[in-house]
Amino acid sequence: MSAMRPATLGLLAAFALLAAVIGWQVNREVPVPVSASAATQRTGALPAVPQLVVQLPPVNAFSDIVERPLFVETRRPPAPEADVSVSNKEPAPQWNLVGTALTEGDRAALLFDARNRKFLVMRTGTRQAGWELADIQADGVVLEKGKAKHQIKLPRF
Repeated sequence: MSAMRPATLGLLAAFALLAAVIGWQVNREVPVPVSASAATQRTGALPAVPQLVVQLPPVNAFSDIVERPLFVETRRPPAPEADVSVSNKEPAPQWNLVGTALTEGDRAALLFDARNRKFLVMRTGTRQAGWELADIQADGVVLEKGKAKHQIKLPRF
């Protein structure tokens, strides 16, 4: 037992020294740089942060992405779609497809009439300016006027 007493006393002394160092570190003041504290006290705002300037490459630098699409197995661009427009000297409407809504019970398309600067909400079978909305798909609509057909696709960005 007499051999444990010096070890116990040594441990107690080490703990006391450690507690004294921790207490000294907690209670000491941390110096603040004068320029930052003076600027904050005068204006109430933080010092300015330098801005990062990034120069983007031109758009044509990304042509390989279009020519060799990453998520297409063949890495070839999709074949151009056949034009559904069959014109019997009937001018196509100046409408842009903004979006489509497809649910189990209803299908609707939101079109923008560029001439009148108005939005049109059309459902299958709806007529507007002589054109009937024949079909609504997720990516486009088909309009019919007599024998003329006109397809409007959603723009791809």
